Amino acid sequence: MVRVRAARGNIPRGPLANFGDAGFQPGASGRCALGGHVICTGTRVVKYTAGGEPQELAQLPERVTAQVMQEDHTGALWIGTVADGLLRLKGNDLESVTVSQPEITALDGRS
Repeated sequence: MVRVRAARGNIPRGPLANFGDAGFQPGASGRCALGGHVICTGTRVVKYTAGGEPQELAQLPERVTAQVMQEDHTGALWIGTVADGLLRLKGNDLESVTVSQPEITALDGRS
């Protein structure tokens, strides 16, 4: 079992080091099952793989605050939010997943 919790301020060095200089504040981050890290800075979700350039995956709705993120074995990104439940990003499709509580504080990596 893998639990992912928000890692605030822990951004890899290199191409992402200028995020703070550009006015982006790091929020939730997580490791990707298929390699790399995902980072949410405000409403911007970015994937970074060592040696590569940051890739913008999605722009979250303005009111949504990501708290935890985890990529599954299919490449779908699960985003637990502070007050808007659970989101799933697959390709360009961002969908809301029905859950019983609006705050998601951890994701379980079991498949």
